[in-house]
Amino acid sequence: MNRPALICPTCKSDQVDVLSSGLWDGVDENTGHTTGGLFEFGICKQCGGRCAQYVDGHIFVPSETEWQQKIASREKWRRRAESWPFELEDDKPVA
Repeated sequence: MNRPALICPTCKSDQVDVLSSGLWDGVDENTGHTTGGLFEFGICKQCGGRCAQYVDGHIFVPSETEWQQKIASREKWRRRAESWPFELEDDKPVA
């Protein structure tokens, strides 16, 4: 089964750069039963807006707190990794 595209809730474009995706779990507020699924957080390529979904088709603009928790810390580590001085210890090729 194919997952529906992440659609920007602001401009309705399906051209979204997914910056983070993964699994989540929690408790359903209505039933009290455990639940889970996939999440996606992204930025619209057309308007630059932020978007997210935890349940297929229920797309929303994440709050600043949600964005900081899901994206900002990952971006910080990504920038650190990009600037890391990766150097070979000797001239041997990596297998």
